[in-house]
Amino acid sequence: MTLYHPRPERWPQFTLKGLLIGVTLAALLFIVTGSAIGAGPEKSPEKQVTADQKTESALVASFQVPVPVLALAVSPDGKHIVTSGRSGISLWDATNGRLAATNTTASAGNTPLAFSPGRPLLAVVGHAKRVGGIAGRREVILLDATTLVMQSKIETGIHSVVALAFSPDGKKLVGSASTATIVWAMGGQAAEQVLPDSRSDGALAFSPLGKFFATGSPARSIQIWDAISLRPTAELKTSATKRARIQSLAFSPDDKLLAVGWEAVGEKNASQRMITAIGFQVWNVQTRSIVFESSQPGHRSYVTFSPRENILATYSGAMCLWNLDRILPERSRFVGPVLTAVNVAQFPPDGKTLATASETTVKLWNVEKLLAIQDP
Repeated sequence: MTLYHPRPERWPQFTLKGLLIGVTLAALLFIVTGSAIGAGPEKSPEKQVTADQKTESALVASFQVPVPVLALAVSPDGKHIVTSGRSGISLWDATNGRLAATNTTASAGNTPLAFSPGRPLLAVVGHAKRVGGIAGRREVILLDATTLVMQSKIETGIHSVVALAFSPDGKKLVGSASTATIVWAMGGQAAEQVLPDSRSDGALAFSPLGKFFATGSPARSIQIWDAISLRPTAELKTSATKRARIQSLAFSPDDKLLAVGWEAVGEKNASQRMITAIGFQVWNVQTRSIVFESSQPGHRSYVTFSPRENILATYSGAMCLWNLDRILPERSRFVGPVLTAVNVAQFPPDGKTLATASETTVKLWNVEKLLAIQDP
C-alpha cells in the first residue's frame, strides 16, 4: 500500500496527512498480522502449529465435572474414573464422560481413593471427626466400585489415615497415618495389624508385583516393607533439604525403581507455612542408590509410574513425562511435553493413556503421542 504520493511536487501537501494515515495503517497491520511492514514473509497463523496444538493432538477424551477435582483414580479395567471434590465422590464413564454414580455422604475433598484389584471395591477415607479435641479422618469406608454404595466401614481409632493402597491381589489394604502404618487383611472381617515404628508423612505405595510397599517417614527417609512378613527390609535416606517431607511414592512395573516426590516447608510467619522447594528422585531399590533426580517449580510434588514401562509422570502444578529407559546420566531431561495446570494424574492399568485433572476438566491422553512431542 502506498502511503505517500509518488510525485515530488505533491509531497508537501501530503506530509502531515500521509504521516498520520501511514502510522495508523501500519499499527493496524501490525496488530492483525503480528509483524511489522517490511519484516518479510511469515507463515500464516493457520499454518503455524503451536506447542499447545501439538499437545492437544495427543488428547483422547475430555469432559467437564461440576466441582474442582481434588483426587482421582482409574478403575482396574480402565473403564471408569472416580473423582473427589468438595461435594463428594463421583464415578465417570472414561469413554464418554457420563456420570455413572455419586456418593455425597461417605467422603469428600482430597480423600485417598484406592480401587481393589481383586474385588469391585473402592476404599476411601471418611469425613474428619474429633477425638479428644483433635480432628482427623478415622474411618476407612469401602464402597461398591460400580455404584459407590457403602459396603462396610473400618474404624481406625486414634489413627488419622491420609493414604491408602491395595496389594496387587487385593488381599491387603494398607493405610498410612502420622501415628502409624496399618495393614488390614481383606478376607471376611478386616483384621488389623499396626506396624511398629511406622510413623508416616502420608506417602504410600504398593509395588506392582506385590513384593513390597513403601512409606515416607518424617525423617526424610523411605521405609521399604516386606509385603508378606510386614517387616522393614530397607531404609532409603533422601538427599532432600532439612525441612523436607516425603509427599508421594510410586514403584516401577518391575519393582526395581521407586520414585519419590518431596517438598521442603518453611514458615511464612508464625501461623503460616510455605513450600520453599520441591524435588523428585528415582531410586534403585536393590542397590539403594539414586539413579535420577530433578526439581521443578510448583507447590506440590507427586509421582506416578506407567504400569507397562519405565514412564514416569511428575506433576507439581505442571506435569512432565520422563522415559527413564532413555535418560542418560550426563543428560537427564524429560522426553515428553509439559502439561500445564495438572492437579492430579494417574495411569490406567493398560498404560496406554494417562488421566489428568485440572480444576473441573478431566482429560485422557495418548501416552505414546505425548512422548513423541519433544519439548525444547
